[in-house]
Amino acid sequence: MKNNAITHLRQPVSGFARLPVFLAAVLFISASLTGCRPPDMTAEFQQALSDAAAGNLKSALERSSRCLQAAPDDLDAVTLNNFCQFMLNNDKATTEKVLFSFERSIEQAPNRFDLRYFYGWMLYRNGKYPEALNALEKAYELLPNSAARDNSATRGNLLFLMGRCCVFNNLPRGMRYLQAARVYTPFGEWPELYNSLAILSLYQQNWNQAVTWLENGLRKDPAHPALLRNLAIVYDNYLNDRVKASQCYDLALVAIGASDPDASAAITARLNQIRPRQ
Repeated sequence: MKNNAITHLRQPVSGFARLPVFLAAVLFISASLTGCRPPDMTAEFQQALSDAAAGNLKSALERSSRCLQAAPDDLDAVTLNNFCQFMLNNDKATTEKVLFSFERSIEQAPNRFDLRYFYGWMLYRNGKYPEALNALEKAYELLPNSAARDNSATRGNLLFLMGRCCVFNNLPRGMRYLQAARVYTPFGEWPELYNSLAILSLYQQNWNQAVTWLENGLRKDPAHPALLRNLAIVYDNYLNDRVKASQCYDLALVAIGASDPDASAAITARLNQIRPRQ
């Protein structure tokens, strides 16, 4: 890179707004298994699932904890309880505890899709991309073909996460994952998907393809500041087209406005370097 670098967008792939996407795994897996919980805990567990899907994680944590007191080996309750702990207390100690719990659960039930899925997602959230990719690819292999209504969202999310892991590991197969994710809602609308495809294209020295992916992302959001800046960087650093680079930098400055003074200052400094003096 010369004076700037491609920006990795931080598309939110978790959080309360997207809980149903992740809980879909637990919902359809638990519905197809005979749990080892006592009969009087079945209603408690189902309510815990409903609370979690509604974003009431504290209640879901309490209810799933009661299920585990009655049936410590109930992997459905373990999975939901770990998910709630992770979302509510995402500190290092809790994360390590939850990941260890998932590792033990996977040893007990290596072919359970939901265990691999949540484990990989949590590894991804903590920047452990090689380990996350291994877990997520295994989860994708185990994803049931006949699934409940949320399976398409779950499949799209898996493809997106696997693609993102490939970006951080510089693995070309991420192109295949991310392109496949485009057909699923809402992933085909996310700027980070197109930004990730552009980054993988740059890794493969396919500069023009990187431009195409960034332009595709800008069709979804024409004033997206990071995509505009990254498009300028590709023209600037890789295609040596300073006219187009200047145009994109100008558009990025307008889109950024006063929201990111450091980025604006860096763009202005670069424009002063590449723009011909009057």
